Amino acid sequence: MGDRNTTFFHNRASYHKKWNIVKRLEDENGRWIKGDNELLNLTTGYFVDLSSTKLVQDCQHLRAEVQPCIPGHLNEELSANFKEDELWEALKTMAPLKASASDPRASLAELQRMERKRG
Repeated sequence: MGDRNTTFFHNRASYHKKWNIVKRLEDENGRWIKGDNELLNLTTGYFVDLSSTKLVQDCQHLRAEVQPCIPGHLNEELSANFKEDELWEALKTMAPLKASASDPRASLAELQRMERKRG
C-alpha cells in the first residue's frame, strides 16, 4: 500500500511542477521574454531596479496628492528654533542612563555640573 501512495503523490507533485514553471514574462515594454538567460536578466534587473534609489525630476504632481494634516500654526511652532531653556529642561528630564548624542559619556551629574556653570 505504501508503494501505491508514494506513486500517487509523486505523480501529483510532478503534475503540479509542470504548471508551476515560469515559461515567459512580460517586460516593461510589453514584450514577452522567454529563455533561461533572458528571464534571469529580466528578473535580476527588476529586483535591482526595485531596490535602488532614483532621483525624481518633477515631484509637483506628488505634492499635489499629499493632503496637509498639520495646521499652519502648529507647523510654525514645530519648525521654530529651540530655546536654550527648553533644551536644558529636556536634558534635565532625561533618565540618568540616557546618553546625549554629542557626548555619550555625559551623565546626570555632568549635566548638573554644566548647569551650575551656566549660572
